[in-house]
Amino acid sequence: MKKQIKNIMFRTMPKSTLQLLYYRTTGKKLNLKNPKTFNEKIQWLKYYYNPYNERIIECADKYRFYNYLEKEGLSQYSNRLLKAWDSPDEINLSSLPEKFVLKTNNASGTNIFCGDKKIFNMSKAINEVERFYKQDFGFNSYELQYSKMKPKIIAEEMLVFDSRNLDYSFYCFNGEPKFCKVLSFSDKVTKENKGICLDNDWKDMKFDNDKSKMDSIPKRPDQLEEMVDVCNKVAKEFPFVRVDFFQCIDRVVLGELTFSPASGFLDTFTDTAQNVMGEWLTLPNPLRNKKS
Repeated sequence: MKKQIKNIMFRTMPKSTLQLLYYRTTGKKLNLKNPKTFNEKIQWLKYYYNPYNERIIECADKYRFYNYLEKEGLSQYSNRLLKAWDSPDEINLSSLPEKFVLKTNNASGTNIFCGDKKIFNMSKAINEVERFYKQDFGFNSYELQYSKMKPKIIAEEMLVFDSRNLDYSFYCFNGEPKFCKVLSFSDKVTKENKGICLDNDWKDMKFDNDKSKMDSIPKRPDQLEEMVDVCNKVAKEFPFVRVDFFQCIDRVVLGELTFSPASGFLDTFTDTAQNVMGEWLTLPNPLRNKKS
């Protein structure tokens, strides 16, 4: 019943529902008329901009993202796309290698990992994919750019990560990468991690809440300048984008572009960081009617 009520509210009074959800999640009022903090400005972008920007829709789409990287001359940073299907009925797992990852293109957190086909429960995996496929993730998370995508199921190569299990997330504001949040994963499947925000000189920015902060600064990656160069090329089109790299054994892989981290409900940053990041983010002209 709660989900049905939420769906009706989103469809009939989306702005008020978003403000209510923000208050219930953060305990703070959402100011869409004059947003100040990073979370508030991400909410503004979710409502007035992201779902109406064709480039954002393209780049958030995990299938079309491959074409984007190719067009931008960045295919060397891409994971390998194995297969793509338009519906769960078309899936043929027998054509895939022993290890792979299944996911839907129009959502977040729909990864299904196969480490060994000999013991992999294929029927269970397909049932899970069908469940993901039927969901409107964009509507449920109020990241409506995902609702504008043609649904697909894709299979990607399973990456071999560096033993430290590190990811590098570069926060880019109005075309400029301001800092890198390094994430150390204890479990890539459950996404349990700790992180630390480091500036371009690889120094602690003191942006992280203590409960989620890494104990020490990890070694500066050999590919840091290379990743920053990629960020400068990719981020120039967007008011905000987070460029996410995976640290593999022999290279870094550009996993995805994220336009609304945690759907604008991030709780890992300090209040000071929220304010500073908000100042860095200059909002564009809205693409949605401000009266709606």
